[in-house]
Amino acid sequence: MYSIMALIFALPMVLFFFYSMQWSQGFGNDIYRGIVSEQMTVVADSVDSDFKKAMEIAGKRALIAAVNWEILKGEALTDSVKNLTELMVNGTINGTENLIMLNNTLADWSNNIASVKTNFGTNLSFTNVSLLSYGFYLEVSALTSVNVTNERMEMRIERKNKRKAVNISLENLDDPLFALNTYGIIHRTIRKYPHNYTAKKIITAGANSSGSCLGELTTDPSDASPSAKILLVSNSSKINDSVLSSFKGVIAEISRNLTISGIRCYNTGNSSAVYLVNSTVNQSSYKEVYIDENTKGVWHLPLRDAVENGYYFEGEGPNITLRMENKTTNSSNGIESFVNLQDFSLEGLPIKENQNSVDYLYFANENYIGYAVRGFPSWLRIDCEKAAQYKVSELLEYSC
Repeated sequence: MYSIMALIFALPMVLFFFYSMQWSQGFGNDIYRGIVSEQMTVVADSVDSDFKKAMEIAGKRALIAAVNWEILKGEALTDSVKNLTELMVNGTINGTENLIMLNNTLADWSNNIASVKTNFGTNLSFTNVSLLSYGFYLEVSALTSVNVTNERMEMRIERKNKRKAVNISLENLDDPLFALNTYGIIHRTIRKYPHNYTAKKIITAGANSSGSCLGELTTDPSDASPSAKILLVSNSSKINDSVLSSFKGVIAEISRNLTISGIRCYNTGNSSAVYLVNSTVNQSSYKEVYIDENTKGVWHLPLRDAVENGYYFEGEGPNITLRMENKTTNSSNGIESFVNLQDFSLEGLPIKENQNSVDYLYFANENYIGYAVRGFPSWLRIDCEKAAQYKVSELLEYSC
């Protein structure tokens, strides 16, 4: 309807102009018919465009309505595709009217679009609404028929049974899998993982390395809050040992055994350390680094952001329609995140000990054993397959 509204003001003037030109200058009938035909095509295109926008609106509202229904009822949908289609077309779920869909069904929008006055006869109908899940999107499509007529000149444009499709983003939608499996206590909003990679070993095997620690990176020896940070310098010998020991960890280019200076966590001896670490961290919004004693390396682990803040990945987890049915089966076009067991504990929810922390595996009835990962919260558990998927196999506390 938005596109058609823009034509309301322009179309009468265009038609009036060419009517006048036809009579005052004797334009041929074929020329005039061509002009009217072009305007009819513009109207038909606008109807098509506005119906696609209507599918976006109706589809997004149907998703919200369905998830809200599940949360309020504490029940999963039995046929989510059927329920979503019913909401989009009729504004009902299992035959009961839903207020979120009021005046926003596909039927409502198609009537509104076709009723806009354009000086042409306009008709719009749709059939065969279809839904498909693709990662962070729900594809909504329908067969549409558009007719635009000019009775005076006996002209018609007819577009019959043309498939129209739109992708509706799932971002900012509540994930029903969490609410349905936590008695409605834990709510998780679907948000895409914002970083370019999950894990990267920046420094491989420093000549001198001891201890494991995680902290925000700093290059300032005079930093006001050193106890939570890891200091990156070229030559640690130029800094007083008491200053170095105030930091959570130290990374230095020149090799030096800092244990004798009372430093418990450090990695020294890579001549490119300053460049490698700085260039990696500065290109990311995730500013923490991890010194790992086992691999003698320095790691950048933005995956922690997903673990702690519930970001989602495209993966093998259930897609949105399966999640609405509370199914934990794999999907080739699905999404997945990590449960945050700290949140579960704070809410007094029972914890599945050693269960894989990837959401659909954690909520499954089967036992999916996972293992701790160095550099991550102590409660995180994943298996060998997921460790490889998220590039942390070297940090897994298990030999795969």
